[in-house]
Amino acid sequence: MAQPGQPAAKRRKLDLFEEVVVVVGSQEHRFTVPKCFLTKTSDFFKTCLNGTWKEAKDKTVKLPKQEPGIFAVYLQWLYTGDLILCEATPEDLKDKPHEDRQSAALEHYGLLVPLAILADSLADSMLSNVVVDAILRVKYNMHFAPGPDQVRRAYGNLPENSPLKRLLVDMYLYDVGVAFVERIKASLPNDFVFDLMIAAKNVASSSGKGSKSYCQEKCRYHVHTDNVPKCT
Repeated sequence: MAQPGQPAAKRRKLDLFEEVVVVVGSQEHRFTVPKCFLTKTSDFFKTCLNGTWKEAKDKTVKLPKQEPGIFAVYLQWLYTGDLILCEATPEDLKDKPHEDRQSAALEHYGLLVPLAILADSLADSMLSNVVVDAILRVKYNMHFAPGPDQVRRAYGNLPENSPLKRLLVDMYLYDVGVAFVERIKASLPNDFVFDLMIAAKNVASSSGKGSKSYCQEKCRYHVHTDNVPKCT
């Protein structure tokens, strides 16, 4: 139901008969998916499955660099609107012992960072924003930031202007701390350490103390387009 003052959502009949085969990973795992779902939020699929592209004619798209398990999570989100990563949610785990929360947080991040990379490759801004929100939920409830492995993965696969990169820098700046980063910087990408030092310098030259308010300002790390307006 539309909220007061908002236009009613348009009704749309889905064409569930036109299907596309998506071949994922080096082992060529095949997913048969209704085209209407693939083109719902991904500009990549909208482009290659419409018009005269080879993929549109063959009704086959190959994603050799992506992981089948991550693509399966993406499909579930497309079908249901829910991003389901693990059996327990971050809220379920927030009161668990330190070691359990750390392990669960790393498990969540191990799925979320590849999902962010998939969202970037598929030009799916809506998924990118959902992933950012999920990362902030994990951080807020479990009190652990992504580890060096996931920072390396993000910095090795996302573009320079990636909102997720900005979020990782802020997480380490305000929660992990520059002093601890100095001790583990050999395990972190040089570009990330450089971005972190620049951010720390900017904070020091402005108000002096900085803030952890990034947890409440998630829109700063969202991608906004004509189809994905700014948060209200």
